[in-house]
Amino acid sequence: MGDRCQEECPFGTFGFQCSQRCDCHNGGQCSPTTGACECEPGYKGPRCQERLCPEGLHGPGCTLPCPCDADNTISCHPVTGACTCQPGWSGRHCNESCPAGYYGDGCQLPCTCQNGADCHSITGGCTCAPGFMGEVCAISCAAGTYGPNCSSICSCNNGGTCSPVDGSCICKEGWQGLDCTLPCPSGTWGLNCNESCTCANGAACSPIDGSCSCTPGWLGDTCELPCPDGTFGLNCSEHCDCSHADGCDPVTGHCCCLAGWTGIRCDSTCPPGRWGPNCSVSCSCENGGSCSPEDGSCECAPGFRGPLCQRICPPGFYGHGCAQPCPLCVHSSGPCHHISGICECLPGFSGALCNQVCPGGYFGQDCAQLCSCANNGTCSPIDGSCQCFPGWIGKDCSQACPPEFWGPACFHACSCHNGASCSAEDGACHCTPGWTGLFCTQRKPHLLASQPLRIPCCGLLATVGIVQTSREGARQAAPGLVPDSYPMRTEELCRGSSRPDWIQGIDKPKVLEGCKAAQQHFLGRTVGAYASVRMAPAVTTSVASAPAAQASPGNTVSRDVPQEPLAMGVSSYVSA
Repeated sequence: MGDRCQEECPFGTFGFQCSQRCDCHNGGQCSPTTGACECEPGYKGPRCQERLCPEGLHGPGCTLPCPCDADNTISCHPVTGACTCQPGWSGRHCNESCPAGYYGDGCQLPCTCQNGADCHSITGGCTCAPGFMGEVCAISCAAGTYGPNCSSICSCNNGGTCSPVDGSCICKEGWQGLDCTLPCPSGTWGLNCNESCTCANGAACSPIDGSCSCTPGWLGDTCELPCPDGTFGLNCSEHCDCSHADGCDPVTGHCCCLAGWTGIRCDSTCPPGRWGPNCSVSCSCENGGSCSPEDGSCECAPGFRGPLCQRICPPGFYGHGCAQPCPLCVHSSGPCHHISGICECLPGFSGALCNQVCPGGYFGQDCAQLCSCANNGTCSPIDGSCQCFPGWIGKDCSQACPPEFWGPACFHACSCHNGASCSAEDGACHCTPGWTGLFCTQRKPHLLASQPLRIPCCGLLATVGIVQTSREGARQAAPGLVPDSYPMRTEELCRGSSRPDWIQGIDKPKVLEGCKAAQQHFLGRTVGAYASVRMAPAVTTSVASAPAAQASPGNTVSRDVPQEPLAMGVSSYVSA
C-alpha cells in the first residue's frame, strides 16, 4: 500500500489496498497479500483456531495442565500455558476482576459511571448508587422518589422531604416520626420538636413557631394576664351581665354571686336550706330552723334553741325563742310541750292542766280507752286494770268465785257446813233445811207453837247461837223474865212450845231491855270468831223459814225485830 505501494498492510488486514481483515486466531498473523494465517507455536488450522494440545493441557507433549481459572478464561496457551482471560477478568490465572474504573478485554477500558456507580467489568454498563439514575448515573432522583434507579416512592407527610438515597424523611417544624405524621408533643415546638413552649394557663403553643394560643379568660404573649374585670371569654371579648355579683368568671362568664344570691344573673335569693355565695352552702340548722342566706346563722323554730337549733326549750318554757312560760301542769310527763306549751298528761289524767282523772269507764293516755270491767268492777284510770267487786275475779271481773271461796279476789275459804252454800260476796252461809247457826252447824228444833209470837230479840238470839244455852243463859238474856224454878232453855223464848201461858205474860218492853243486855253478853262471847254482827231487820216469816223452828205446814211465826245496830257498830251480818 502507500503512494508507491512500498508499505505492508497494517496488522490484521490484507489484500488489495489492505481492505480485508485477517481472521487468524490465537496470535496467528496473516499474509498481507493472501491473508493466509501463519500460526503461533502450539496452534494450527486455516485460522489458527485449533490447539495442538487438548483443552486444558499445555507444554511439551501436552503433559502440563493449564493453571487458568476455567470459568474466567478463554484459553490456555498450548506451549507456555499463559491464560487468555474473559473480558472483565485479569490476573495471571484470570481469577481477578477488573480494578475499579476499568472493564472489558484485559480490563483496559476506563469506566464512565459517576456518583459512585458500579461499572460492569465486562460491558462497562453503570449500576447507579441509590439516589441517582441515567446511563452514567449523573442524574439525581426526582422529588418524591428514592433508592436504586429512583424506583421507590417517598412516604413523608406534612411537607417533609425524603432522602433520595434511603427515603428517610426530613420533617418540617412541628412534626416528627418516620413519616412526619406525629405532631410535636404538648409543650414542644420547632425542628425535630427540640424547642420548649413558654405558654401559661393551659394555652397551646404552635408546634411550628412556638406562638401561644390563649384559652378563654387570658391575654398576653404567653397568656399570663387574666381578663380585665367585667370581661370574659376568648380574647376577653365578652362582657359580664350580672346583678348582685362580684364580677364574672373570666373563662365562662358565669356570675360570681354575692352571699345570699343565685341564678344566672345573681338576681334570685337563696332557696330555703341554702346560703352563702351563689347559695352554694347547705344550712346546718336542725329541727326545722331556717338559716340566713347571707351568713347561715340559724333562726330556730318554736320550741328549739342553740346555734344550730339542736336543743329544745329548757323545762318550764316553750314557743318562739323559748320565751313563754309553761302553765302549771299537774299530772304530766314534764312541765309542758316545748313547742305548743300543751301539758302532756300522764296516763289516767286529762284536762288542760292534767288535773282531771279520767271519767268513769275510760283510762289510759288522753283517757281514750274504754274500760272492760264487768259486775260493778272498777277500772284503773291509768292502765285499765280492773278492781273486782267481792265475789268476782278475772281480768275483766267476769268470773264468779269458784265454789267454797268468797270475798275480794275470792281470797277467803267458806266455813259453811252440812251442805250449806256460801255467799261469794260476804261469805254468809245459806243453810240447808234442818240446820242453822252462823256456819250451819246447829240442828233446828221442832216448833210447836200454834199462834203468832212476837219476840223482839229472837232474831238476835238465833243469830248469835244461844238457842242451846241453859236456863242461866235465858235469865241473862231476859233478866227477871224467867223464873228460877222454870226449867226451860232460852230457845223456848222464841219457840213458845212448852209454856204458852208463861210466854203470854212476857212484858215486851222488858224483853227489849233484856235483848239489849243479851247483845252485850253474846257479842263478847263471839267477837273472837266473827268480824261483826248487826241486828237483823224486823221481818215476818213463815214457819218454814223461821230462824229457830222446824214448822209444820200452816203454822206461822211472826217476828218483829227493830232495826238497831249493835253497840260496837259492826257492819257485817248474818240473816236470821
